[in-house]
Amino acid sequence: MKKKTKTTFKKKHSRIPIKFKSRVKPKRERFRKEIAGTVFVTRRGAYFVEPDDQFIEEIGTKVFIAPERQNGAIHGDYVNVTVTKEQKISDYDTRSAEGTIREIIERKTSQIVATLEKIVPKKSGRGEYYRAFPDDMRYTFIIQIEKEDIANAADGDKVLCEIDRYPTSRGAMCYGHVIKKFEPVGAAGSDYEVILFQNGIRYEFPPQVSKEADDVSSGAVMPDGRFDLRDKMIFTIDSESAKDLDDAISLEKTENGYLLGVHIADVSHYVKYDGEIDKEAFLRGTSIYFTDKVIPMLPKALSNGVCSLSGGVDRYALSALITLDKNGEIVTTELKKTIINSKVRGVYSELNDIIANRDKSEFYNKYSCLFPNTFPEMIRLYEILDKKSKKRGALELDTDEAEILLDRSGFPVEIVKRERGISEKLIEQFMLCANEAVASWLKKNDLPGVYRVHANPPSDAMQKFLEFANESGYDISGAEASTVTPMQIGKILSQAEKDGKGEIVSSILLRCLAKAEYRSVCDGHFGLATKMYCHFTSPIRRYPDLSVHRIISAYLSGEGADKYKDFAKKSAENSTECELRALCAERSIDDLYKCLYLSRRIGKSYCGCVRTVLSSGFFVSLENTCEGFVSLSSLSGYYVYDEKRYALVSKERKISLGDKVEIKIERVNLSDRSCDMSVINFL
Repeated sequence: MKKKTKTTFKKKHSRIPIKFKSRVKPKRERFRKEIAGTVFVTRRGAYFVEPDDQFIEEIGTKVFIAPERQNGAIHGDYVNVTVTKEQKISDYDTRSAEGTIREIIERKTSQIVATLEKIVPKKSGRGEYYRAFPDDMRYTFIIQIEKEDIANAADGDKVLCEIDRYPTSRGAMCYGHVIKKFEPVGAAGSDYEVILFQNGIRYEFPPQVSKEADDVSSGAVMPDGRFDLRDKMIFTIDSESAKDLDDAISLEKTENGYLLGVHIADVSHYVKYDGEIDKEAFLRGTSIYFTDKVIPMLPKALSNGVCSLSGGVDRYALSALITLDKNGEIVTTELKKTIINSKVRGVYSELNDIIANRDKSEFYNKYSCLFPNTFPEMIRLYEILDKKSKKRGALELDTDEAEILLDRSGFPVEIVKRERGISEKLIEQFMLCANEAVASWLKKNDLPGVYRVHANPPSDAMQKFLEFANESGYDISGAEASTVTPMQIGKILSQAEKDGKGEIVSSILLRCLAKAEYRSVCDGHFGLATKMYCHFTSPIRRYPDLSVHRIISAYLSGEGADKYKDFAKKSAENSTECELRALCAERSIDDLYKCLYLSRRIGKSYCGCVRTVLSSGFFVSLENTCEGFVSLSSLSGYYVYDEKRYALVSKERKISLGDKVEIKIERVNLSDRSCDMSVINFL
């Protein structure tokens, strides 16, 4: 029997699986966040959305929107956004979050100032029509208007257009009609009117409002059970041109400190809740002060009449009697409805002259009733309060204000920096003290309130500021973007002040800080380094102050202030919106006058300072605060924008904030209130 032999077979293929390490990374979960916010378009056409407050911590202060993702939204619209890319903050890169506009919740703009242009169609069968080009470059669309819808306007006219159909995408046409024709650019009153329309400013009082103001202001001012302070040394200090004098002061030296009296016009006595005057004041929100005009919140019968604390006449007031210790700390605050009689109508410039020249001043006799005790003691208290303010870290932002001087025709002939003396700073400190004291009083008595709130700065914006400060050679040790304190920022500002760049660094800081606003919840004021702050001292000029007065008056009279809880919230929200409109209008008017001033100086050269640096060029500020833009395209060489240092860098030169340059005025555009400059020399 044959023996079986074992046969072996060579395996051609292994059946054992071979494991490889995967080179494909697991998919990262895509970032996606639904937010709401307001569309903001830069003057160069870039789209962003500024998120509502509750989203800023996670998303940042702005979301970039690419052209194909704008979905018909325009500047100012309130929208829903899907954020698809997070913001990036690192040592080498800082980028905004990115997203897509999904829904337009509310259109905020329905009327636009534009320049009309006649279009003659090339194709037969189509009649002539018009296009309107918005003056505000943030509106990146064109409005098409049929011939029968231009009213009495003509080719080249500046007009106010009503939008009938909004654009559906970037570059799409918008349709509308003309509702108003403006006078030519440069005509008396025309430029003002255009700016007021652009910012939605109400400037004429309805007849029923004026009538109610005349009626309520006609009555006699009688004590009527009020706390009578007419024998006290109470007086006002304001600018020479001021007519709405809503605050007066008094001071008594005590054994342990001072009794400061801040006496504010009792506007709430005349402006009753939900009356005709109140409804109009709510819509305006604030008085607006231009170079040679005022658009008051209240009719003149009140603002310049019975509510104004004029010298030598009896007036109703709401007085804050504040007890302070020797260090300026608030001990107690008592609020009373009073009747006062101002002993003298103080003027800043005159009192500053007395501070400088004492009894040798030509104005000394006018103010002799304030000496030898009252005014000198006020200066001492001001110094105490100022020292206290600095000690707790309140920010002192060094910003220049322009004083524009006009000739008889209303044309600007000179622009100078506005100077602030001791008397201006004294009033400022006394009003700050009163506002803080009243906010604390409201909280102590558990009352509704309208508070002035300044949130902590957004960490991404503050990171940029700290990087800039560090690159500029300033000591930022201990300062972290997410936990920075006013005291730490103040140290940087002090260093910049010694370095001669205080105004420049302040301007950078302002862009990085949160915007102050009104809220019905007391959340503190970062810039003033205080936990409690409200606006109490200007009810003639600001609706939130009037709101605070109304709540206090209801409490003092025993009516009960709880009924104003919802009102306080509405007042706060509306007052913030009105304030932003007013600030924009005031700046636009200032820019208009500065451009008018520069328009007669085209071709002339001046020395200036680099104020703002962008990737496309830089702004130069002249000694008198006028500004102009130098485009990068006008310079020779290739420049790279250094975002950390706010600088433009080429092989030959570095252009940084604060650099001195000699420039020439090239062009002035009154429509968009801009000035183009060219560089003659880098100094």
